[in-house]
Amino acid sequence: MSPFRTSVRLLPLLLSLAAPALAGTRATYVGQDGGRVIVEVADNGDARVGTPGAEDYGLLVGGRFHVVGLRDGRLTVARAEDVATAIGRVVPPIFARRPSSPAQTPAQKIEPDGIADVAGRPGRRFRVSPRPAGQDRLVVSDDPALKPVGAALEGFSTAALLPMAVLLGPAAATTTRDIQAMFALGTPLETPDGLTLTAVDTVDVPAERVRLPAPPISLETLEADLRAGLIGASPR
Repeated sequence: MSPFRTSVRLLPLLLSLAAPALAGTRATYVGQDGGRVIVEVADNGDARVGTPGAEDYGLLVGGRFHVVGLRDGRLTVARAEDVATAIGRVVPPIFARRPSSPAQTPAQKIEPDGIADVAGRPGRRFRVSPRPAGQDRLVVSDDPALKPVGAALEGFSTAALLPMAVLLGPAAATTTRDIQAMFALGTPLETPDGLTLTAVDTVDVPAERVRLPAPPISLETLEADLRAGLIGASPR
């Protein structure tokens, strides 16, 4: 057999060996109601998080969390921090700086409670009080490979609080600090509100899955829209 034919036959094998291995991660969580939250992490660390079938979702891009949703029939993007700032300008400020340690969170107490295994992943277990029995368990992982999952899930959890912040007012700040304290410990495998990791898979996460579908809306537009929606003011 000629060297040329040998090279041609070996080409597919050589290409497969040269191709990078799948480096993406998909983490699946299930809530108490059976609903799923899926976190997809691309090989560059950017992530997408949302619930199957929902039109809105979150994107962690370059370390910043964005909320994506439908507006006037098209997908729009807003930085989570801008949404929080806009709300803070219209209603009492709700977001405080992340505490440097969980002990600085006044709303709840988090105490070590041994170790636990969730979906085949070892983690540190904590008890959170004051909470009802059966709703006080927190398990977190220190695995660096799951850190982007935790970052995306924290952004998603915080963003989910935003629509309620207008009604909760200052009380939302307490809930926000609770979320920050929990995620400061590590990537949650099980949370007190019943969100539990069920699987972590290595998958291919295409770049378009974690790409912003549009430029982020400006802070000024967000504030004007919020004022118009809440108090009937005309956007300036």
